[in-house]
Amino acid sequence: MAPAHGLVWRKDPDRIISLYKYWATLATEPAGLGVTALYGTMYRNTERTLDDALQAIAEEGVPIEVFNVGLIDPSFILPSLWTKRGVLVASPTYERAMFPAMVRVLNFASIKGVRNKKAAYLGSYAWSGGAREVFEDYATKLNWEVVGTHQFTGSAKAEDSQKIRELSQQLALTSK
Repeated sequence: MAPAHGLVWRKDPDRIISLYKYWATLATEPAGLGVTALYGTMYRNTERTLDDALQAIAEEGVPIEVFNVGLIDPSFILPSLWTKRGVLVASPTYERAMFPAMVRVLNFASIKGVRNKKAAYLGSYAWSGGAREVFEDYATKLNWEVVGTHQFTGSAKAEDSQKIRELSQQLALTSK
């Protein structure tokens, strides 16, 4: 009897069984080497600092996949979240909370149970923060080990860039 939905797999059933076994391990076993970098930006302040973070991760020899959450649907981001050990969330504060497109991606990660990652947060704010706290709530719910966070007012200063590089290097080292 065929299932009520989906494809009927007629050839090479061992291949699909193997894929399903692999996909099941992603929920229970450590993911592979690498960092998924998620970023959202409104005035490009957060986006500009992302370059420092990505460079620090790359210098450690850790593969990175980068996603602009404002332009890419979460369904295209989830495979990277599942298969990489590390997650970098770079998001500005928006109305004392997190950039809405980032919240959408993190909601999908929560719904799909993307757990047990190494994670870091960086982001900008104007007069009040809020995005970091939203990130920390998601990290707690998803059992993500937060290796560090850094937020800054407006454009990043030299000392912010240095802290972001250190934070990103730490994330890379724990994502190996």
